[in-house]
Amino acid sequence: YGDHRDLHLSIRRQRQMCIRDRFEAVVNSFEALSAEDQLSLIWKLLSLRSTSEAEGELGAIAKVKTAIMQ
Repeated sequence: YGDHRDLHLSIRRQRQMCIRDRFEAVVNSFEALSAEDQLSLIWKLLSLRSTSEAEGELGAIAKVKTAIMQ
């Protein structure tokens, strides 16, 4: 029993660390983008949603993006 469970714990721990590392890499990549590129990426991600809430968020981002580009 002990060896079998230890293997599962080890694999689970490794998978969790991999997920954490990927998340940190995404955050670091996002932070390295310019403000304009960050807004463009957020815009694209939100546009995948079709709710009225997302439309409100897109409107707010459009205003910020317009202000930055001026």
